[in-house]
Amino acid sequence: MPASTRLREALAKGETSLGMWQMLPGANISRILASSGIDWVLLDCEHGNIDDQTMHDAVPAIAALGVSPIVRVPDMQGWMVKRALDSGAHGILVPLLRTAEDARRLVRNTKFPPQGLRGFGSPIAPERFSLSLTGYLLEANSMLLTMAQIETQEALDNVDEIATVDGIDVLFVGPFDLGNNIGYPILDGIMVPQLKVAISNILVAAHNASKKAGIYCTGGEQAKQFTDLGFDMINVATDYSALQYALREQFCLARTEEKPNPLIELRHLLGEENVSTSKADRDGHSSSEWSSCDFNGDETPAFVVYPGSTEEVAGVMKICHTRRIPVTAYSGGTSLEGHFVPTRGGLCIDFNRMDQLIQLNAKDLDVIVQPAMGWEELNEILAEQGLYFPPDPGPGAKIGGMIGTGCSGTNAYRYGTMREWVLSLTVVLADGTIIKTRRRPMKSSAGYDLSKLLIGSEGTLGLVTEATLRITAKPRNVRVAVATFPSIYDAAECVSHIVGMGIQLEGIEILDDVQMRCINNSGSTSKKWKESPTLFFKFAGTLTGVQEQIGIVQKIAENTKSSTFAFARDEVESTELWSARKEALWSIMAMRRDERDHVWTTDVAVPVSRLPEIMQQTKDDISASGLLSGMVGHVGDGNFHAFLLFNDEEREIAEELVHRMVKRAVAMEGTVTGEHGVGLVKRDYLPHELGEST
Repeated sequence: MPASTRLREALAKGETSLGMWQMLPGANISRILASSGIDWVLLDCEHGNIDDQTMHDAVPAIAALGVSPIVRVPDMQGWMVKRALDSGAHGILVPLLRTAEDARRLVRNTKFPPQGLRGFGSPIAPERFSLSLTGYLLEANSMLLTMAQIETQEALDNVDEIATVDGIDVLFVGPFDLGNNIGYPILDGIMVPQLKVAISNILVAAHNASKKAGIYCTGGEQAKQFTDLGFDMINVATDYSALQYALREQFCLARTEEKPNPLIELRHLLGEENVSTSKADRDGHSSSEWSSCDFNGDETPAFVVYPGSTEEVAGVMKICHTRRIPVTAYSGGTSLEGHFVPTRGGLCIDFNRMDQLIQLNAKDLDVIVQPAMGWEELNEILAEQGLYFPPDPGPGAKIGGMIGTGCSGTNAYRYGTMREWVLSLTVVLADGTIIKTRRRPMKSSAGYDLSKLLIGSEGTLGLVTEATLRITAKPRNVRVAVATFPSIYDAAECVSHIVGMGIQLEGIEILDDVQMRCINNSGSTSKKWKESPTLFFKFAGTLTGVQEQIGIVQKIAENTKSSTFAFARDEVESTELWSARKEALWSIMAMRRDERDHVWTTDVAVPVSRLPEIMQQTKDDISASGLLSGMVGHVGDGNFHAFLLFNDEEREIAEELVHRMVKRAVAMEGTVTGEHGVGLVKRDYLPHELGEST
């Protein structure tokens, strides 16, 4: 019986086999690597400092410890393959194959006749397997592994045919050269979606041909990711990088007598350019001019980091978890309730490098995106295929923050909130653990609905690094109608009647008279508006259905005291009419008296039947305060906002107005926030809504 060929045995059992890359010369280094609990050590004769003699010394040192020595030869020339196998290697990896004929030629060079052309005569190789010369001759063809490295565009184009070549055991991915050769290089450690798709195609080709798939990874977190994807043979690290990192950590310990400086570790993990301690960066990740949080300027993060992948986020979280460093997440910076104010300093994770659409599954009506992808940018891409992602909060909002706050927008009446449009999430937990909440099917009854639990958790349970979102067909024949009313109560009463009749419009928005005046004064739209409480209705569907709905809504509006009703005849007019709603916040900000003025944007939601009452009471309260404030609402689902303009001397008045508005909503069986999220501003109101025990 031959001695153990550990890698082949692991692959035969269907196990994921982990190994390391040796680039530095020395049999003692080989022994150290082979003693680390891995299945194989690859001697890199292509890019490493490993010559022929070093290879011959290292192979027996590795094999003696029951670990498989694998050799990557510099080229597929026959003599190079022969020298590697004659050293007693358990397998070879050959770079730069391009075609199936290259693969067949490689197999011929690795096999003894009759399958191949390999010459027989080395007494060294049989000893590595505890075989006689005859035994080695009989066993070698089935015992040794032949691995083809797929790293060129031509090889990628031919990968299915290469995989079917008899005698090829493993298709091995060299992601760096593959990325370079197909035009999607790995820069700053980031694999772009196109490269990930190419790697996935190699994995699928290998498994379709009943072959194994291997890949070179740069660290344990990345190796875990590719294990989860189904790769069979995975490099975890190189001797060079592992030695460098271990020494750096020990020197830090020696110099400081404490754990390594997290800044050093973060820069090693992410690169110098992706870790910032500049005052401008720290201040920019503390608050914003539209946030309602009372920011005093002292609450800033100690540093800001910019990860580029799930694995890098996990690495950051492990560092912070070990050192008990507080973490605040940041993507678009558009939140309104003080969500990203770092009250305990610590570290801010800015996701803006993670802004890609990873995969669009048009037939399945879902899309996989990274957290810094904006909803507007996503819809621009989807529109090219007649598709649509409905949640539409303020301009500039990113998917990560939208999930964190459980937001919605003007389309919520028809399409619901963010909760209805998330299928699954990839999330990094506080200790750096990576989880995926579920698979891609539209429905699943498998266990807890972790996705829903994480939506609205505002970064307290984990950090979203990928999201699989539902999408739908883009609405057809969109039309807009506008109706004005003598009072906010009458306008809200109209909404209550429409909702009560079950009329499914695309959206129903309300703007009060102050808000309409601000829009006129700002000049942000091409139209001058009547400065009265105004409802904006959005319709979509067949032209006949839209016309029928407009007629019904017009009749309801007339019965609830509307003074005017106008509707758009085409999509151009619809866009013009709807533009007033999207300019609401900016028009209030344009009314600031000087740079000392702030805008407090807050929201509540109540059952639709209580909407007229709460809106009128809030309107009267604001009018009595003397502050300028517009009121806006996605009133089809009982949600409305107040935009309060105030300076530092008036902050207490604004705080009291918000306090009464929130208490009023809770008293009417409503919620302290319909879509903005809790943040720091609404945190203390949660016990009023849910009770202390909850």
